[in-house]
Amino acid sequence: MAEKGKKTPEVRVYLPDDLNKIVRTIAAMRDESISAIVTQALELWLIQPEQQELIDRHNLEDL
Repeated sequence: MAEKGKKTPEVRVYLPDDLNKIVRTIAAMRDESISAIVTQALELWLIQPEQQELIDRHNLEDL
């Protein structure tokens, strides 16, 4: 995770319209940014066994 006050890299994501609408709606209901939701989703994705195996195999934990 990025440190508070430190500039973080920008990533552009293209979403299908239906996914975009539901994510934006839920973000607004939870008073969260799209960025925070995408960060949470990616953090969950990264802890899956398949990704952890790649991280371990290629020594990516220190990136």
